[in-house]
Amino acid sequence: MKNKPTIAIIGAGAAGFAAAISAAKKHTAHVVLLERLNRSGKKLLATGNGRCNLENMTADLPAYQTENVTQLRQMLEQFPPQRVLDFFEECGLLCREEEEGRVYPAANQAAAVLEVLRNEAAHYGVQEICEWEVAEIIPEKERFRLLSSDGRSLIAQAVILACGGKAAPKLGGTELGYQLAETLGHTLNVVYPCLSGLCCKEPKLNLLKGVRAECGVSLWSKKQLIKRCDGEVQFNDYGISGYPVMQLSASLHKTGKASFICLDLIPQLSMQELVSKLHQRKKKYPQRSANLLLSGLLNQKLATYHLHKVFKTLDFPFSALSAEMIFALCQQLKEWVIPILGMPGWDMAQVSGGGVPLEEVSAQTFESKKWKRLYLAGELLDVVGECGGYNLHWAFGSGIVAGTAAAESFR
Repeated sequence: MKNKPTIAIIGAGAAGFAAAISAAKKHTAHVVLLERLNRSGKKLLATGNGRCNLENMTADLPAYQTENVTQLRQMLEQFPPQRVLDFFEECGLLCREEEEGRVYPAANQAAAVLEVLRNEAAHYGVQEICEWEVAEIIPEKERFRLLSSDGRSLIAQAVILACGGKAAPKLGGTELGYQLAETLGHTLNVVYPCLSGLCCKEPKLNLLKGVRAECGVSLWSKKQLIKRCDGEVQFNDYGISGYPVMQLSASLHKTGKASFICLDLIPQLSMQELVSKLHQRKKKYPQRSANLLLSGLLNQKLATYHLHKVFKTLDFPFSALSAEMIFALCQQLKEWVIPILGMPGWDMAQVSGGGVPLEEVSAQTFESKKWKRLYLAGELLDVVGECGGYNLHWAFGSGIVAGTAAAESFR
C-alpha cells in the first residue's frame, strides 16, 4: 500500500463516495476520503424527506440546466440511469422504482443508502477521515499537497473535488469547493440557489399559511412565459413552496427583477367551464350568501381569501352577482398573479446552480483541463437538475466516472 499512489477525494457526500468506491475498486491507488464535518453524508441523509430519491430512470438532458448543453449531453451519455443502479446493486442496496421514474431504496431510508456506501468504501480499503477541512491545495511536481485548516498536510498524486455547493449550509453546504477550484485556475459561472420556495409580494398572504392546493404554476418575466409546472403548492410565511415552485425556482435567475408567478387554482376546469359553473350556481341558489359561492370547488381559506380580494364584502346573495363580477372572480382564480421578491436564501435551497464551467473539464473523464490528475464532480460543476432524483443521478454518475478515471490514470 505504501508504494501505491494516493487519490484524495474532498467531500464525503454522494459524488465523493461514488468516486471513492469506483477508484478503490481498481486497486491502483490508496484512496482517502476527506470530510470537513464530524460525520459524512449529512446532506445525503436529508434527501427525499429522509427517503433518498437516489435516481430517476428518465434522467436525460431535458431535466438539466447548464451553460454548456453540448458537453452536458456527452457527459450524461457516459452514465445512463442503469449504470448508477448497477453501482448500487454491487454495493448491496435493494432499490425500487416508483412513479415518474423515481428510484428509492427498498428500505425507504436515506440512512440505508449511506450505510451501504460507507460499508462498500471500507470493504475496498477507502480511508474515510472526518473533520479534515482542506484549506489549500498546492500543485507540486506530479503530486498535490493538501493543507488542512488546522495545519495538517497530506500528499496525493490525484485529487477529486467533490465538495458540493453552497445550498443547505446547515447540512454542510459551503463555498469551499468553489474557492479551491478558483485557486487552481478554474473560473465560475454565477452560482445561484435552486429547488427552493419563493418569497412573494402579495397582501395578507400569511392568512393562507399551511394551505396546500393542486395548481397550475407558471413563471413569467414581464410578458414572457419562462416555464410551467403543475402540482401541489404550499403557502407559508414568506410566500409559496411545493414541488412545482421548486422546479421553477431553478429558472428564476434568468428572469430579472420583473418576474412573477401565475397560479391556476382550479386547473381541472377551463375558464369557460368555471364561468359557466358559477352562473349555474347563481341560477340554482339565488338566495345563498356570496361567501358560499366557491363551496366544494376550492379550499375554504383560499376561497374566502379570493372572494374578499375581488368583492371586498360578501354581504350579498348570489342573485346580486353580475356577469362582470363572476368573470372577474374566475379570472382571479385562473390567473392569480403573484410578484416574486426572490428566494428565502441558501438555507432553504436544496441545490446550487452555476459553478465551474463544463468546458473546463474533460467530458470523458471529468479531469480538469488546468491540472493533470485533478478531477471535479457533482454539484461543484455548472449543472443543476429538476426535482425527482436528477441531481443525485448527476452526483453519483459524475463521481463514478471521475473516480474510475483517476484510478485508471495510474495503470
